[in-house]
Amino acid sequence: MWAATVAVAQSSPSFVGKWTLSSGPTLGWGPEFTTSQDNRTLTVVRAPGGGKSVYNLDGSESTNTVLIGGQQISQRCNLKRDGAKIVLTSVYHAQGFDIRRTETWEIAPSGDLSITFDYLQGDKSTSHTTKYRKS
Repeated sequence: MWAATVAVAQSSPSFVGKWTLSSGPTLGWGPEFTTSQDNRTLTVVRAPGGGKSVYNLDGSESTNTVLIGGQQISQRCNLKRDGAKIVLTSVYHAQGFDIRRTETWEIAPSGDLSITFDYLQGDKSTSHTTKYRKS
């Protein structure tokens, strides 16, 4: 009698697609956004009104510009994989404060995307979770 063991690499979930708000506050990516990916980057395009952020999949820093409070704000960003999750960290200065935003993206068994946003502004922190459905 013999037994064989087969190791199967667990594939990472795909975050690629068009995502529409299903629950939670619209802070962060808003009511709808689209993601695409190539072998080097993950790109997020916000809608309506646009705005695009590009993150390096190798974990190196990228710079993105976003509109916050009517001002164009430059962010230093990093993306890392944490098992089946991705973690996006952005550091920026807005409205007189240094802010660190950490987003944890996770695909639920239903296929929905859950994003937990953690903000650190000085000694104050806030957190919320927003859920999106692939459309």
